[in-house]
This record gives sequence, structure tokens and C-alpha cells, in this order.
Amino acid sequence: MATVTAQPTPNPHAYKFTIEGHTFDSPTSVGSAADAAGTAFEALFKVEGVASVFATANFVTVMKDPGRNWSGLIDPITAALESTF
Repeated sequence: MATVTAQPTPNPHAYKFTIEGHTFDSPTSVGSAADAAGTAFEALFKVEGVASVFATANFVTVMKDPGRNWSGLIDPITAALESTF
């Protein structure tokens, strides 16, 4: 199981999740649950409020729905990333 660290970004709708010990081979952008089906990012879209995902280097940037609050999203997103990577 990977260790994931979450930190805010200048964009209030985006959060950066650094995955210790994992590196993505190439930048990947996923814009919907349908696009994530069958990929490593599928679990992220099971978290209600996740709008899109961008992964590169050793981190994933998650965009949330504008009406959602990060306080209810960070822990389930972190758990999904830790169990996937």
C-alpha cells in the first residue's frame, strides 16, 4: 500500500495527492467515470464529487465538483489512491 499525501493547490477546486514510491510513465487525464472504467483511476470516480483526474510524475491532481467541500473528499480519495497504488 502506498503512502499518499494531500495538499491544496491555488485552484480551490483542485487538490494534489502525492504518491510516495510511485511514478506515472506518462501524463494521464481522465474526465469522467466512463473514461476511468477499467483503469487505475476507476476507484477515484466512485468517490462522489470527483469531477476529473490528472496524473503525472508522482502525483495525482483531483478536481472536485464546485458544489462539494474538500473536507468530505480528501480521506476517501486518499484511501482510494493508497489501495490502488
